[in-house]
Amino acid sequence: MNLPELKEIFGERLSTSDSVRKHHSSDESWHIPENLPDAVIFPNNSEEVSLIIKFANDKDQLFLLEQELHSKDKFMRLMVVLLLTQ
Repeated sequence: MNLPELKEIFGERLSTSDSVRKHHSSDESWHIPENLPDAVIFPNNSEEVSLIIKFANDKDQLFLLEQELHSKDKFMRLMVVLLLTQ
């Protein structure tokens, strides 16, 4: 499986746009990332998270699980940030 195959599975929930990748490439720390991730994926359930982690492990690639909690809207969103290039 490769990134285009993941795009087929996740469609619009897989983003490779510069703005989304930049937004999810850093946190509140002072650390400035050297590279943007290649993709940010917004899975809907644990099976999709498992698929993404299996993909990353099979490719020996780095990934990061993030979550956002929106208290005003009362929902939580899980994102998987993939760094495919090393």
